[in-house]
Amino acid sequence: MPRTRGESIFFTAITAWMMVYVMTLYNTVLATGSFTNMTFLIALKGMWVEYIIIAITASYITYAIYNAVIFTSIDTLNNKYFCIQ
Repeated sequence: MPRTRGESIFFTAITAWMMVYVMTLYNTVLATGSFTNMTFLIALKGMWVEYIIIAITASYITYAIYNAVIFTSIDTLNNKYFCIQ
């Protein structure tokens, strides 16, 4: 997991890109009915609006929720955590 803000931005950019590209590729294959080399290019051209939305959502909204949940359930002084069952 990323430790600095730069690593966090890079990690978010890579994971968001992979997720959006694969899902766009999947939807393109379902829409066209074929899986050819041109399908990769069509998916790459059509993914950028979704990519920007997911990257912003992952960077700001999800990151804030993650910090609120994780760091309130971990005792950093004793390295103990609460197990939710």
